[in-house]
Amino acid sequence: MNQPILFNSELDSGLCRRTFQNCGRIHIPAILERSSADWLHHVLQEEVPWQLHFNEAGKNYDLHRDQVAVLPESKRVMLIEQLTRNAGTRFQYLFHNYPISDAVLQNTGAISIHDFHAFVNAPDTLRIIRDITGAADITFADCQATRYQAGQFLTTHNDDLEGKDRRIAYVFNFTRDWRPDFGGLLLFLDEQGHIEEGYLPLFNSLNLFRIPALHCVSYVTPFAIGGRYSISGWFRAGPAAGR
Repeated sequence: MNQPILFNSELDSGLCRRTFQNCGRIHIPAILERSSADWLHHVLQEEVPWQLHFNEAGKNYDLHRDQVAVLPESKRVMLIEQLTRNAGTRFQYLFHNYPISDAVLQNTGAISIHDFHAFVNAPDTLRIIRDITGAADITFADCQATRYQAGQFLTTHNDDLEGKDRRIAYVFNFTRDWRPDFGGLLLFLDEQGHIEEGYLPLFNSLNLFRIPALHCVSYVTPFAIGGRYSISGWFRAGPAAGR
């Protein structure tokens, strides 16, 4: 039986709302009951069928584990080197993901992590997020699981895509024992590129921020141990069927 996903009963949404109103973002520690966070960490680490997620020439690509496994080592190295070079001159990302919302909506099997889609779209969750952020027109959320490992990154962007009706971006973090010098930090930037604030992917925390907002996930260093696990997405307005 899957573990229920529950908010921490001591969550003070009023305090969170006042903090969010000051700058349009917030880092909330101990967001879920510990048993829920422990279970999600286990599922992310042991059960999710990760795929390599990257962009190239204006298109998004996903390579499943079997596809990556059959690539000759020389081609894997060339691909990673090319994507890393691209990051010096354009918007580029390279990490592992699993598109939870797409899998649920397309009914492509059923694994434990799919329960998060129901949790993040539950009436109580949407009510809490509306209350904290003041975004009263939020109607649904999408979600994907992500894993960043050594050499992976997400360069600067603002999440504002026409027609998507994204109101609030979110990141639920499930990474244990992550050090700041490993990289993988969620960084917020001003118009000159200065870092305004940065969040460590602290275990069982939630990051929320208003869209648009310039941000990136910093390069994960070669000496990083393990992976940076999270579930992220956007709280959106409009009808869910219009994704």
